[in-house]
Amino acid sequence: MAADLSGRTVLLVEDEYLIASELGTALRRSGATVLGPARDLDAARTALSTETPDAAVLDVKLHSDFVYALADDLMRSGVPIVFATRFDCAVLPERFRSVSCYEKPVSIRSLIRTVEHLIGARSGGSQASQQASNGVADRPN
Repeated sequence: MAADLSGRTVLLVEDEYLIASELGTALRRSGATVLGPARDLDAARTALSTETPDAAVLDVKLHSDFVYALADDLMRSGVPIVFATRFDCAVLPERFRSVSCYEKPVSIRSLIRTVEHLIGARSGGSQASQQASNGVADRPN
């Protein structure tokens, strides 16, 4: 079954053009409105000044900046996040160990299903489903 993100807004923060384009297209095909893609922290914060997303997909490193402060802000605001990174997910700071993380190249289908699940859990899903969505996500082979 295809993911359904109709009526949902997803912040996409990704500095690599091809990845941003592919993820943005896939999110839109799933029905999401995409904020971004933001290619740096300033662009991400500008996008957030106009709208609060239902979820966010964040690249861990944008050029020379890490996205951790933005991730902290989103989490404090109750916005579920998913990391997509070239780093080993195991090296994320301890405070992000419960966040879904995909290592690039990502399985876009799995990432979008995770976003859908996180939004569903946030908007009324059970505590168990929220906990099931946490942790390191399935990685492509």
